[in-house]
Amino acid sequence: MIWMITSIILLITTFFFGYQAVKFGLILLRIEDAVEDCLDVLDERFANISEILSRPLFFDSPEIRQVHNDIRIARNEILEVARQLTVMPEIPFAKSDSE
Repeated sequence: MIWMITSIILLITTFFFGYQAVKFGLILLRIEDAVEDCLDVLDERFANISEILSRPLFFDSPEIRQVHNDIRIARNEILEVARQLTVMPEIPFAKSDSE
């Protein structure tokens, strides 16, 4: 009789944790899709900004140079955000090739 109660409890906990694992997996897939969409938009913006920065300046005013510099900084920040979103974190307990 005890093994039957234990089996039922184990079965219920198995279903519960299985449900939670699937739910967590679906959340991760949604986050991955959102990040990929965001990276696509960032890539388009980066291309547009890079194209604007490649054009020569026709005015020598400090305001235009400041805006040009601000666009360059924004482009570099977009690149940094995309790099941070795509870099794989290093696992501390994994063996490296140098060992």
